[in-house]
Amino acid sequence: MVWPWGNWNTITIYTRGSNVEPEWHIYPNPATTELTIEKNQAVFGKQISPELETYDVTILNDAGKEVRSYQNITEQSLTVNVEALPRGVYYVHILHNGELQRKQIMIR
Repeated sequence: MVWPWGNWNTITIYTRGSNVEPEWHIYPNPATTELTIEKNQAVFGKQISPELETYDVTILNDAGKEVRSYQNITEQSLTVNVEALPRGVYYVHILHNGELQRKQIMIR
């Protein structure tokens, strides 16, 4: 089913106060083998030079234990292999320009 406001398989994160350009896309959700975390190209590099801009990603399980962590990512997108993770609910934390954004995902 396609909803008029988006795809249920993709999580879109907007910056506070913005409803025009989504800042992050996380897909697919639920994930089975890979999860992609992608910075919207339209806003990537706006605050500072793109070659200097970095972000950190941490994935936590439902008990709050860190299961994956990536620091100082400079690419527009990060693909994470989640095949070895047990099925369940996880939380993606993205730290970018001093702002922490969190989103819930499912691994099947």
